[in-house]
Amino acid sequence: MAEKKDVTNERLDALEKIMAEQEETIESLKAENAKLSEQVGATATPKKKAKPKPPEKTFTVSGDKYRFQVVQFRYQGAIVKAVDALDDKELLKTLVDNNSAVITQVK
Repeated sequence: MAEKKDVTNERLDALEKIMAEQEETIESLKAENAKLSEQVGATATPKKKAKPKPPEKTFTVSGDKYRFQVVQFRYQGAIVKAVDALDDKELLKTLVDNNSAVITQVK
């Protein structure tokens, strides 16, 4: 009976040792995981691009002031940037004459 008790105690000691080693491994892995998570978070987070805004500069056609509501628009099959359109007086007049939705009158 004493032998069985000794064997049981030896097994219990061995199991406790294994459990202690596993706990150390778990803590080590948690620390490593936290470190890697910080590294991934610092490098993998995509930066949000600032949404482009329409130009604030106004233009005048026939004595009335207008401003673009869009960053770019389609005109005669081409994409035109509003900033570039500010330099084209004929295009601006056409947009006003056609009551285009890409511009708005400033009061």
